[in-house]
Amino acid sequence: MPAVTSLLKGFLGKASERWATQLGLPGLLFLTLCWSAYRLGHADALNVRLLLDGSADVVDPAARSDVRVAVRLALGVVFAALAATVVGLAVRELGSVVQKLWLGEGRWGLGRARTDPVTGASAPTSGIGARFGRLHGDIGAYYSLDLAAAWPRLWLVLPESARADLTTVSAGFRQAAEAQAWGLLCLPVACWWWPAAVPAAVLIATGWGRGRAAAEEFATLVESVVDVHGAALATALGFDCPDGRLTPETGQRVSDHLARRRPLRRRPPRPAAADPARGPAEN
Repeated sequence: MPAVTSLLKGFLGKASERWATQLGLPGLLFLTLCWSAYRLGHADALNVRLLLDGSADVVDPAARSDVRVAVRLALGVVFAALAATVVGLAVRELGSVVQKLWLGEGRWGLGRARTDPVTGASAPTSGIGARFGRLHGDIGAYYSLDLAAAWPRLWLVLPESARADLTTVSAGFRQAAEAQAWGLLCLPVACWWWPAAVPAAVLIATGWGRGRAAAEEFATLVESVVDVHGAALATALGFDCPDGRLTPETGQRVSDHLARRRPLRRRPPRPAAADPARGPAEN
């Protein structure tokens, strides 16, 4: 039992720490921003005294001993924590949308797609999505390897150290997208309280810069992974690498092998054409 108790304490401690850093604290700061916008507005945007007076109205000094005030404060804290969590979860989903926009996915992607004259594939021309497009193109040109099809298999043969590095960089990319998502969420607040535009602009710019840096680092790391562990992938799939490295010939064979493993979309059989002279076809 002591071991289980210590394990639960450690788990709850880590969970509360993650909640505070990733959801609770950012959400509470955003709610504070909204409260300031509600209390001050554009007319009294920098009136700190008005903001403090409004906060002091929550607890009347003459009624601090009243039990109802304590209950109101406790309920307010619980409500604020729940609201901060909801806002934090919503920002996580918005961060996923930001990532898709960065990568040029969907109609409104920042990396507008173009058709590659060589491969005929659609690839973003600018932004973060272009870096990942170049990554796929470079791997395909040098190793004749379809990185999109090979990546799930390559992940299985990677050592734990390489997986940890990729996971860390990927988490940084996600956090950069969430930072920009927080900035986008602050923009509507600036319509009621103009100082909110300052953190919005800082978060949007910071998120974009961190996202570009994380994308470059992740792409470079993936290239290194293919250079170092590409032969291990080919060997695991049953292809020989005599020199211990992945060659374009072997990479092409791996890509062809993985392409044949993809399920084919079967079309439903067409009904037999009816002969006008003989009437409807019989089944």
